[in-house]
Amino acid sequence: MSESQKQLHALRDTLAALDQTLEKLVLVGGWIPFIYCNYLWKAPALDIPFTTDIDLGVPETGPLRYALTVFQRLKEAGLAMEPIYKKEKVPIQFIYKKSGLQVPIDFITSHDTSEDTRNRFLGTEVAWNRIDAFEVVLTSPLRLNIRLEGREFLVNVPVPAAFFFHKGIIFASRSDDYKKAKDLYTVFWGLKFCPDQQKLIKEILHFQEHEYFETFQSNLKEYLSDVSKPGYLLLRPFLTPWLPEKSINDEIKQVFQTLLARIP
Repeated sequence: MSESQKQLHALRDTLAALDQTLEKLVLVGGWIPFIYCNYLWKAPALDIPFTTDIDLGVPETGPLRYALTVFQRLKEAGLAMEPIYKKEKVPIQFIYKKSGLQVPIDFITSHDTSEDTRNRFLGTEVAWNRIDAFEVVLTSPLRLNIRLEGREFLVNVPVPAAFFFHKGIIFASRSDDYKKAKDLYTVFWGLKFCPDQQKLIKEILHFQEHEYFETFQSNLKEYLSDVSKPGYLLLRPFLTPWLPEKSINDEIKQVFQTLLARIP
């Protein structure tokens, strides 16, 4: 079994364990470009940004009670649990361990999501991270039917404009240089390989009234407004495997120029 097949199995088994609660979760993170290519755009793309981690967004579910929490479902499915802090039993992170893989399963939410959601839906035992502006990717997601290794799932995913808009908001504040570069590359990749760049840009511009649009705007200008800006160097390592060295700067400029021209 190839490494990519193992990773697909990890995603399939995790979604299967959560099958009864998928309508209340949003698949986010590194799997999203793969999902867009194969199940939404249905178009080929080079060098899909990818991570093995499985990230699940947790929208507001409020005070409703559920027969089983997400914690209980993953525990019953036999996924490994590891404490976040060595001297404390909770909170824990689930880890998919099989076929030599160790795949972290992370839960992410916005600053607006209530503790009721954690207590009654997710489970107080599970660690979750709150991220700035994350409500953007949790609001009005797309429902996609995806087939993974013999199983079909109906999953929520962010609309592309929201996904790439959020990446543009957060990349500059990343303390990890690789993650910063990868987030920016994800925006580049989306603009480059989406079937209709003009439509995607138009939909991103619908966020102009959002409180974080100014951050999005200033980040792109600070990092990409001309070839002397740091975004060009950040993107270079991702592009050298499939672009001639002398073409990289022109390619970055071409991909971003329409969006940069349309943000005030």
